Amino acid sequence: MKYIVECRLRNGFNVHAIVNETVPNNAVKKACNYVKNIGREYAVIPEDCSVQKWDTKNDNNTASNRLFDYYVVDMMGQVYTGSIKGHGIKTAYNNLINKQKVNYKVVVLMDGVQNKKMRKQRGEKSTLKAKDVLKSKGQTVAVFSKAMEKSESIQGVPILREVSLMFSMVVDYMQGKYKEVPLGTIIGITAAVIYFVSPVDVIPDFIPVIGQADDVAVITWAIKHARKDLEAYAEWKNNQKTSA
Repeated sequence: MKYIVECRLRNGFNVHAIVNETVPNNAVKKACNYVKNIGREYAVIPEDCSVQKWDTKNDNNTASNRLFDYYVVDMMGQVYTGSIKGHGIKTAYNNLINKQKVNYKVVVLMDGVQNKKMRKQRGEKSTLKAKDVLKSKGQTVAVFSKAMEKSESIQGVPILREVSLMFSMVVDYMQGKYKEVPLGTIIGITAAVIYFVSPVDVIPDFIPVIGQADDVAVITWAIKHARKDLEAYAEWKNNQKTSA
């Protein structure tokens, strides 16, 4: 039996999870379990959800211009994310399954407009948090120091060098020694580092819909995002040492 579980989020938005289960209560529990793993904003409880059986009467595959963001977990635990068009949840789901052609554990769909609003809210919070930290050299040093300590303990993900380089660039920027980097990059990587040392905090605004992202995924994304600025800074830093 296929069920559609509507999960109401704390910020007033909602998501829909499509699951295969034998009874409604199990469908709700399964949906909540997967939805809450997408990200902090998606934390839900069964009491905040409603469930309905899949009705095949109007089950068609006609696409429309309405956009849905999706999060799919297949039977092997592989995650797929992206966007799909549809008139509503059912047609979006059908179009998605026809596109991906995978056996799934759960399919989570959210209206693209709502998700865009959520990303905007999240971005505003991350920017404010990072700006607040950057007002104090002490807070900045504390946050990046924690990040470097954590980087040393992570196996299989060599990010210590990049985190150290980001730290050096941010400090030189704050001290006015190096200004050849956009302020947005400084704020963005600081927000990523804040999330890295405290995953319950906000996710940086330049991170797209990667709800499955953990703290390591966010910091590695930030490194990739700021790669050119980091390389330019590293070259400048080396030139400073050479001319000294």
